[in-house]
Amino acid sequence: MRSVFFSLGNDQESTVAIINALPKSWKRVSGKLQAPQALCDSDRVIQFIELFISHSYFIRPVTRDTIMGAAPSIEVQYMWADIFSLYAAKKDPFRVAFDNTGESDYEKNFEVARRFASHYVGIGYTGWLHFYREVRNSSSDRKEICSLHLSGHIPGSLLDTPLPLVEFSWEGGSGDEGETLTGLIDLCEKKLHLKKIPRARIYDL
Repeated sequence: MRSVFFSLGNDQESTVAIINALPKSWKRVSGKLQAPQALCDSDRVIQFIELFISHSYFIRPVTRDTIMGAAPSIEVQYMWADIFSLYAAKKDPFRVAFDNTGESDYEKNFEVARRFASHYVGIGYTGWLHFYREVRNSSSDRKEICSLHLSGHIPGSLLDTPLPLVEFSWEGGSGDEGETLTGLIDLCEKKLHLKKIPRARIYDL
């Protein structure tokens, strides 16, 4: 899989512009976003509440019944959260999770996921997001992915370029970026003036 990287710096507006420029024909979103410390220290965020946006037609707030710093092997229990505090009281969740959102009704649900992602990235949430042109297990020989690496570490990375980054990846087809990714890469280079980062990869998304 080939990749092109651009540095995002701390430019939330550029990150949101990339999300909003993704084609409506794309199929799904996966990833997790977490509220910044500044929001967590305010009364705007409800701690330990995660907004879970599924591929199965539903959006639900859930709580994590676990202990901070617990070993990853400990099973995480999901329960219904206080929906009133999240929506009626106009609060924000501690985390937002996307579970291949969009696969059930591509254009409609992908647009919902995109709007959620754009909103939370725009107010400072960080984490990672993968936007896919294809559904899972697609028979297409063409794969295209837009990945936002907003915090943490990129698995399999050979170089230690500071985050946040946007990555455009593709394989199959004619071998070049293709019409879809060409438009997104042009946006980064010619309109947003983002710095291209040379980078090596040893894994497939």
